[in-house]
Amino acid sequence: KLSGYDEYVIKEEKKKESEIEKEAAVLKELESAYINLGRAIDKALGEKVFDASKAAIENLKQQKAVLEQMIRLEKDKKDSDQDKINGYKDQINSINNSIEDMYQAMVDKALN
Repeated sequence: KLSGYDEYVIKEEKKKESEIEKEAAVLKELESAYINLGRAIDKALGEKVFDASKAAIENLKQQKAVLEQMIRLEKDKKDSDQDKINGYKDQINSINNSIEDMYQAMVDKALN
């Protein structure tokens, strides 16, 4: 039989895993919205390109914040999964590169 403490730990671990799953669902929604913003950028002309690009960058920043929260939640677990944490960090690096690329594309478009 499990002790009261063990039951508490298991309950807390399940709670943290549930929070991570909720954050993952938010991330999936943001990723979907980002894809739609990318299509809007491709179809936009003039000032609308910059507006859509800014919205896409904001979306990426939100994705990054969600991933950072997922890292915190995973690290808070008793038996955190370093592979998951590394995967989240890889996604953050990719997002940082995408943000940088979008800013560069906006500068290039402004100079042309």
